[in-house]
Amino acid sequence: MEIAQYFGISSDYLIGRTNDPCIEHVTSTFKSLSEEEKLEILSLAQQWWKIKELNNKYKF
Repeated sequence: MEIAQYFGISSDYLIGRTNDPCIEHVTSTFKSLSEEEKLEILSLAQQWWKIKELNNKYKF
């Protein structure tokens, strides 16, 4: 993620998911979402973060 930010490109472009290096389409898509959709994305991100923390906590 930091590499993509450094170069000003999307992380999807960096890992080959898209041929469009512009991060603007992600920003414009997010802005077009309803408040409910934005809250749903926030909730998912928080869940993913908790899972990541648990995985890191119980690594052997």
